[in-house]
Amino acid sequence: MNRVFNNVFVRGSLFDTFDRTEDGNPIYGESWGIYAENDYGERLLHTASDFCDLKKYDGPRVEGEWEPDWSHDPKGIERAERFAERVQAHIDAGGAIDPERWYHADPRYGSHAYGDSGQEEKLIEWERAQG
Repeated sequence: MNRVFNNVFVRGSLFDTFDRTEDGNPIYGESWGIYAENDYGERLLHTASDFCDLKKYDGPRVEGEWEPDWSHDPKGIERAERFAERVQAHIDAGGAIDPERWYHADPRYGSHAYGDSGQEEKLIEWERAQG
């Protein structure tokens, strides 16, 4: 089985900004990580995977008026996809992944790496604890 990281992709996840709208509802953002995966199911996450759709607002404030602390940045996913394409092209051209810029992430669900990592047992234990 090929253990070379040969598949690069973008994966999104939501995060809580710990800020609220004027009505008190939570403000969520989405961030995108750049992952590399091998045929075994092992995954790496790039250390610079901080592409997101919100940016902290540091502009001027009007006293007495509510203003959001976050501004929308629709280019986050585009930047992440372009970065992933460049990494994939590098790998396709025979390049390797620099271990200094990547760290291990949870393996792909159902893969050989997932089964060998003990993740399946941890999930079963967690599900039992939930009742």
